[in-house]
Amino acid sequence: MLIISKPSPHYRWEREAPIDTLVIHYISAVNILPDDPFNIDEIIKLLTEPIPIGNDKSVKVSAHYLIGRDGIVYKIVDEERVAWHAGKSSLRGRSIRNSVNDFSIGIEMVGGKWIGFTNKQYDSLSNLTKNAILMRNEIPKENIVGHEDVSPGRKFDPGKHFDWDRYLNTVFEEHEKNEEKLTRNKEKIVDQIITEGGEEEVKIENNITEGKEDSVLMTIINAILSLFKGKK
Repeated sequence: MLIISKPSPHYRWEREAPIDTLVIHYISAVNILPDDPFNIDEIIKLLTEPIPIGNDKSVKVSAHYLIGRDGIVYKIVDEERVAWHAGKSSLRGRSIRNSVNDFSIGIEMVGGKWIGFTNKQYDSLSNLTKNAILMRNEIPKENIVGHEDVSPGRKFDPGKHFDWDRYLNTVFEEHEKNEEKLTRNKEKIVDQIITEGGEEEVKIENNITEGKEDSVLMTIINAILSLFKGKK
């Protein structure tokens, strides 16, 4: 997965709540370039430059990530910052400043209501979600939503062509498989330590956080140390 930095000045520095939501959008340049709606340079401008709306006025929007039709990922705003991607919105009645922006990450998929998304886009979106975003943030499955879910009646993206089952099954089946594999490896290592320690008991704390490599590592280290202490 290729990630290219295209930083936008459109963000707020500090969040008022922890990240626990992921919002999927679609975006195109169809209103600017009807014959070339997926022109990535023009779409990046929409997320990094003011958009004129007439009467000498403009709006500023952004997202944390943009995924092109070719699967290339563009990093627009750091996850730690508040990107302006959802506008007026709420998730199950919850909002801050009348929006979900403060506790969410926004991903724009290059596309539109008239067309489906590419295999490369699904691959990059799933990879970005499970191997980056979910590794850094505690976002439950039910909080991975579309713009249409947090702004019903006002927004309609990512739309009927977005395959939610394909996306979520890929993300969470792989995530669960990785957790199971890590747990099995941990148990094998602990069993080996116990075996090599003879009749000496190795106590494993009950507060192991499954799927967290640092917790597993500390458990193994503590087990080894207990063996050494018993042999002195």
